[in-house]
Amino acid sequence: MRPYEELLSARTREIQMHMALITELNEASIARRGFGKLKEVETEHVEILKSGFLVHLYNVVEAVMDLILVEVARSAAMYPPARWSDSLRTEWVRTRAGVEVQLDSGQRLSRSKEILDEAINDATEVRFWIAAKGNWSHEEIVRVSNRLGCTLCVEQNCNDLACGIAFQDDMPPMKYVRHKRNRLSHGNETFGSGANQLSPDDLRRLQQPVLEYMSAVTVSYSRFLQDRAFLQLNAAA
Repeated sequence: MRPYEELLSARTREIQMHMALITELNEASIARRGFGKLKEVETEHVEILKSGFLVHLYNVVEAVMDLILVEVARSAAMYPPARWSDSLRTEWVRTRAGVEVQLDSGQRLSRSKEILDEAINDATEVRFWIAAKGNWSHEEIVRVSNRLGCTLCVEQNCNDLACGIAFQDDMPPMKYVRHKRNRLSHGNETFGSGANQLSPDDLRRLQQPVLEYMSAVTVSYSRFLQDRAFLQLNAAA
């Protein structure tokens, strides 16, 4: 099992524990009884935990994707750039040369020379990382995967439930989770009210397609790495 698969498994258990706590507190608030050191559970206690759940669920997506990119870069760096696929070499140049960031001419020249030196010398230690926008959505996952040459094998039903069918506010689960996380993290909504339209059952309906989609993504990347599809066809054998 690869590190990002282990991470997803561990974070899934955390999410399930979070969901179980929300369920218990919600039942306690309805019955107006105590829970632990709380003499009486208030609705606000539950609402704060529900909003935290939305952030927690998005963080699973982000943590898994970030680790996937680390693993792809680590696996690629075991081979010289001459053996990489065109897609991977393009991504290497994109990140190392700072194509999408502001650099002065001296910095750009220095970075370009480093890339050239590593390629010419058939370097065994290649500096390689994969840049992402840092705000993961279905669209960003597809964009990065296409750039790396990784085919995402997500069953249509799974893709529809996570990325196509609206869950709330005309947004499917993957988009909704990112949207709510951003609003909560940036203070546009309070944790006391950010999830007040969602019941515990709604959160479960949100959780399942997101985690199933991320599981399919990890399987796709594991196949990509196992098949060494990041190498040229004549170099992967």
